[in-house]
Amino acid sequence: MAGLLWMSPMTSWTEETEVVVAARQFLASLDADQRALATFEWDSTQRKDWHFIPKTRKGLPLKDLAQDQQHLAYGLLNTVMSQEGALKALTIMSFERILWELENKAPHRDPAMYHFSFFGAVDSGSTWGLSIEGHHFSMNVTVAGGVLISGTPSFYGTNPDIILSGPRKGMQILSEEQSLAFELVESLSISQRQKAILPGGVPADILTAAQQQVEKFPDSGLKASDLNATQKRTLIRLIREYIFRQSPTIATAQMRDIRNEDSITFSWVGKTEQFSPHYYRIQGKDFIIEYANVQNDANHAHAVLRSPSNDFGASWIAEHVKEAHP
Repeated sequence: MAGLLWMSPMTSWTEETEVVVAARQFLASLDADQRALATFEWDSTQRKDWHFIPKTRKGLPLKDLAQDQQHLAYGLLNTVMSQEGALKALTIMSFERILWELENKAPHRDPAMYHFSFFGAVDSGSTWGLSIEGHHFSMNVTVAGGVLISGTPSFYGTNPDIILSGPRKGMQILSEEQSLAFELVESLSISQRQKAILPGGVPADILTAAQQQVEKFPDSGLKASDLNATQKRTLIRLIREYIFRQSPTIATAQMRDIRNEDSITFSWVGKTEQFSPHYYRIQGKDFIIEYANVQNDANHAHAVLRSPSNDFGASWIAEHVKEAHP
């Protein structure tokens, strides 16, 4: 989608895509020290070093930005995600204030400690990456020729999952990710449950953790082809909650393929009750969804979307390197 016109120093006006415009406007607002924190070489080992726990991170945090720069940062975030994805992401950031209050003003709970990192030269003709990350939120996008080609790994988490007291009592950011899964499991017949419910106890967390590269799980669970029409619609709605965190540019094409994919499997462990530990996994030809709500008396949710072949744009990049060097 064509965006605003951008004039960089010593060049003429050219038409850029919105993501390139937003990234270059943000970078242009930075001073030398800020730019040094925010920018990395394309092949930096930091590009795939991602996590969702409170820790020291790469990149330039919102905390170190002036207000006008923060506005540009939020504008950039909105160009690489869907509207609903950005809303959830920003609300997750706001939950750090709640944790700060619950944990006696713990200094590591800070809504402004979300970091922006750029990998490679940001322009319309290059391939570059962007990481936006902090506690409970990590979005990793890859851009080539001004077009978004990957939006994973994509991680959203919330603690608390449901706010139990205070002015925001009852708020639940990942409500659909939980309620649709409950709805699907509760609709299953005895024979369907025998396929869907995995043996053993509820995992302590998502099993892919923060791995830099993931592989598909062994085939297990209930196949989409074994669902009735109503159950399959619920499954597709649940998958959509994850896919459409990403930019519609990526998500629309992915969902078109997923709707026609019968090899998708759904697996479940745990009860279908609020505040009881539970875990589920959905796996397709080239996506893995995991959700775990186990910690803090099952009021602390983690939800991730991965692409075994195309996290960090891997398959797209490999294909174009092959074309360039046959």
